[in-house]
Amino acid sequence: MSFGFGIGDCIAVIEVVKKIHDRVKDSPDQIKNTRQDVEAISAFIKREETSRLNGITDPLNRARIHDSLASCKRIVQGLQSDLNKFKEVESGGKGLRMKLKQSVYVLFNVFEYWDQSQRLKWDQKENADTRSLNYTQAGVERLHQRLDTKDQMIERQNQVAERQAILDWICSSEIDYVDQQKALKKRRQRGIGEWFVDSQNFKNWLNADGSALLCSGKEDLSPADLTDLLDIVLGSFRKRIIIIDALDEMQSSTGAQSEFVSQVLAIRQKFGIQLYVTSRTIQEIARKAPDASQMEICARDEDMRCSLANILKTGPLLSNRPDLQKRALSKILQIADGIFLLAVLYAKHLASFELMKNLSKALDGLRSTSDPYSVVYASTMQRIQDNGGGDTNMALTIICWLLLARRPLRLREMLHALAIDESTPSLDEENVPTVAQITHACAGLVDVDRSNDTIGLFHKTFHEYLDKNQSTWFPLGHQTIGKTCVGYLSLQVFADGPCPESNNGLQSSNSLEKFRPLVERVRQYPLYEYSCFYWADHVRGNAAESEVEVLRFLKDSKKVSASCQDGREYHPDTTGLHVALENLLLQSSIRHLENNRLDVNATDHRGRSPLSYAVKLGNLRVVEMLLERGANSNFEDYPQHTRSALTPLARAASHGSTAIMQALFSRHAHVDLRDRFGRTALSFAAAAGEEPALRLLLDHGARPDQSDSSGRTIISYAAEAGSDTIVTLLLRLGVEADPIDDHRGTPLIYAARNGSAATMSILIAEGANVDASDWEQESPLSLAVRSNMETTAQSLIFRGAKVKTLNNSLQSPLHHAAIIENVRLIKLLIDAGSNKEAKDNEGLTPLGYAAKAGSVATVRSLLSHGCNADSIDHKGRSWLSYAAGSGSAEMVRLLLDHGAQTTQALRSARSGPIYYVLEAASQNQESVEILKILLERGVNANRTMAQMYPQPPLIDALKILSPLGPLTKQLIKLLLDHGANTQWKDGQGKSVLMYANHQEEGIRDLLRQYGAS
Repeated sequence: MSFGFGIGDCIAVIEVVKKIHDRVKDSPDQIKNTRQDVEAISAFIKREETSRLNGITDPLNRARIHDSLASCKRIVQGLQSDLNKFKEVESGGKGLRMKLKQSVYVLFNVFEYWDQSQRLKWDQKENADTRSLNYTQAGVERLHQRLDTKDQMIERQNQVAERQAILDWICSSEIDYVDQQKALKKRRQRGIGEWFVDSQNFKNWLNADGSALLCSGKEDLSPADLTDLLDIVLGSFRKRIIIIDALDEMQSSTGAQSEFVSQVLAIRQKFGIQLYVTSRTIQEIARKAPDASQMEICARDEDMRCSLANILKTGPLLSNRPDLQKRALSKILQIADGIFLLAVLYAKHLASFELMKNLSKALDGLRSTSDPYSVVYASTMQRIQDNGGGDTNMALTIICWLLLARRPLRLREMLHALAIDESTPSLDEENVPTVAQITHACAGLVDVDRSNDTIGLFHKTFHEYLDKNQSTWFPLGHQTIGKTCVGYLSLQVFADGPCPESNNGLQSSNSLEKFRPLVERVRQYPLYEYSCFYWADHVRGNAAESEVEVLRFLKDSKKVSASCQDGREYHPDTTGLHVALENLLLQSSIRHLENNRLDVNATDHRGRSPLSYAVKLGNLRVVEMLLERGANSNFEDYPQHTRSALTPLARAASHGSTAIMQALFSRHAHVDLRDRFGRTALSFAAAAGEEPALRLLLDHGARPDQSDSSGRTIISYAAEAGSDTIVTLLLRLGVEADPIDDHRGTPLIYAARNGSAATMSILIAEGANVDASDWEQESPLSLAVRSNMETTAQSLIFRGAKVKTLNNSLQSPLHHAAIIENVRLIKLLIDAGSNKEAKDNEGLTPLGYAAKAGSVATVRSLLSHGCNADSIDHKGRSWLSYAAGSGSAEMVRLLLDHGAQTTQALRSARSGPIYYVLEAASQNQESVEILKILLERGVNANRTMAQMYPQPPLIDALKILSPLGPLTKQLIKLLLDHGANTQWKDGQGKSVLMYANHQEEGIRDLLRQYGAS
């Protein structure tokens, strides 16, 4: 199918550019400048056409790019026409270059759109303009400096894309940074807070490297750990500032805040960064950073007067009464005590009064309290409630939704929620309120931004107040929201059921057209999506479950089926009973069954029957009602899926529901009915560790020695579950203790894999084979060591378990002991005869793993048992190089003291210990000490390791170390002090100083002092 755009279009543009090139190649300088610019565009298109344009498959994206390229083509063609007219410098330069800027403007939009379509995290519609502008401005700014090469253009584009990717990673893709910043700037009032940036403390902090400023404030506002990332990236920046806002909001009870502060201060000391912290309390960080200056941040009167005056002027009683404004302002400043949010709340509260009597009473009642937020929120809510009428209902409904909704609502969703009238089957657009009505009704407690389609509570503290007082203001909140959602789903417009064009859309992705009716439905009825997903959450467990509206909706199969279509697999046989049971609506299910004749064996989109859901729900009454109405007690779930197809009895057994199992037995449930994998209810009871259910099945004739289609037995499932009581019961019934399944698993292996020490002890005592191995060649001993079970390992060795067994990776139990760094298990295994020098398929011995992990205690233990310190893996790396990179000077000394050779023959340059010291320097404070030890113990500062990498350690240092790294100069100086050759040149004649071009001048000066030229 043709979308009106192809590579041919792009080639046509290139051909036009080539003609321009031919026309101007011999022209004077300014025309040649234009020629160079056109060459850059041509090269850019050629470079990108295959990698980008061929990858566009979405018709909408291709159409947009086609339009953009057409615009670019017209501009370049116009440029060609102008070049035909102008042959002299003075008549051609400026106009041509302006047109060239236009062409680049369009081209950057073309390729930016490709980037945008690939960055799936972003909402294309909401963010295209902002991000396209970034790319476009990058292109136009570039032309002001001349488009010298295609690489410069691409580099700039990549930098912008990289910055955007960082923003995507840091914050949710839902956030529109530009719009958010604009909204914040609109709320700022000139002059407020200038005292802070003019203060001497702030100026001193701003101008002093390595300084810290701690800012505390009065209570106003009621982690993923970034320190590792900061430690890695800070070395790349010349000016480094870390700002931590609202440190007090980080959880302190678990010690997370204290740990975070310690790590940030360590980074500050390491890199000499400037640190700026705000917090309500600063005692913790002030104690750890006694050299930091401190400032108290509070809203000063001169800051607040301007903002509060503007708020008070909006009040109907205060707008023309300067005397009242002055009195209110004075009273607010007195009791707010520098807390800006509190002052704003008081101002909004007073501005909302419409009767002078009430305003005067409120003014007289303003006084300081221990919980001022609760007081002002309570009085505002009470005033809203006392107003009565439609505004009161609207305001309370809005606030209720914003408090209890399962996810943030869009403004258009809220408007439709307010427009629902339960007495009518259709949505009357005249019932949809205006934004002005919402704002007025809510008395400043709700923020509405129509441009971003957002609505939310005024502040976090208001949300906290409502959480604490939900039972007071919204005791029936969920019930009300649930009925609204059900009413919305019950609108007559949905009476025909799912969108017919989309019936198979979610099983087939070959045509976007199939989704269009559904997308249009959601667009036209914005609350539909929320209602489909969350109506049951709001109804569950309250009186709404039995409300006539809910029962009427469940009875309407077409509306129920339509509600299941949005965002889920669609199945026409999904019934109201399925939906009620799946969503754990117990009372709704009971009433629905009582009031209607239903097909109790119908299957939903997952192939499950109502009985399956009822068993999972665990309600005996519903199960009995279904069985009485003919539900098949042996119905198999998931007939169209490959996963385990549970019968009702198997599901009940896995949940330990013995009463339901008895009910199923009374309706002829088969005790040994197998699923497609040969499993019975008994295996599910054993796997779940449900002993009463298992005993009931045995009482009804279940065979304890049965196995499934893979050869797994009941006892193996019980052993894997770690149920020693079931294992003991089965052994008493004569079940074999050591059966092997098709995967070479035995009960002992399954118990070991799950770390079930007690179960393993029972099986070992019964004579289970202690040297069995599974399909990965893991033995019970190996698995026990991996699970750090010392006593069990001792027991296995006592029973004769072999300690030299190897798994498929050629790892022995001793390897596992070294990996988990357990020195007691290491001693146990070595004393029992384990091979200390066994190498796995990577060539690593137990000591190699210990050095690689940086475990000093494990290395010391292995060396004390005579392990070889002078060995290498299959890549040529020595244990000494691993120790050098792990960051422990003590470990390096240990290995050297036990015979590790600094002249070990290596297979590649990057196996040398110095390289790994340098590589780890940005994260390791001991790097200088380690390098010093290596150089003093004989490592050659000029040794090149192999022909493939014929460069000395000094070049490695210049290439690896960050120019601004705190240890860079010390490490390079160490190499120079130990004879590093500053006259070295590579095969192309590139000198040491040339390799140091990206380093700071101080490093280059140091190299010159040691003879570099």
